[in-house]
Amino acid sequence: MRHRDRQDFLELYVKNPDKVKMLVLLANEDGVERLRARALLWEDVEDTQGNKLKVMDRIYTIFDSDIYVFKNWARENGYISKFYQNAKTQNIFDINGDDKIMNLNVELKEHSLYYYPYLDTFQFYDPTSGKFHNNAESQYEYTLIQSNGALYPHEEPEPEDDMYFDPGEDF
Repeated sequence: MRHRDRQDFLELYVKNPDKVKMLVLLANEDGVERLRARALLWEDVEDTQGNKLKVMDRIYTIFDSDIYVFKNWARENGYISKFYQNAKTQNIFDINGDDKIMNLNVELKEHSLYYYPYLDTFQFYDPTSGKFHNNAESQYEYTLIQSNGALYPHEEPEPEDDMYFDPGEDF
């Protein structure tokens, strides 16, 4: 995302500073500050009971040990964090060291964009409500998992064909 042609993908974050921020860890290497780790911080995330939460999204890091640094920061600052650092477990969160499945959503005011970022956690997008969900069972129209900034339409799975041989059937 550091290249100029990728800046359009950041509009979702830039236009919603009240709802999403970024935590970064910089390291000084040979007199040059370099990014060592980062994670999105989501504000006013809602659970199924209507409770408002603060969520630390997937942690991207060079060194695995920095994951613990970020998780400790999250706990100390009132955030829950993802239990696993991948895009496949978008609804499993670390609550004081225990894993808990939680269905969450965040509503963004500025959500109608030309390009969208790849989202690890809140990837299920409903443009009618402006809500981004972490659960495929929720109401959504698009899945934000494209690296080119495009909207990926929600498609119902195709029913499987019954591919079996019935001995009483004529061919």
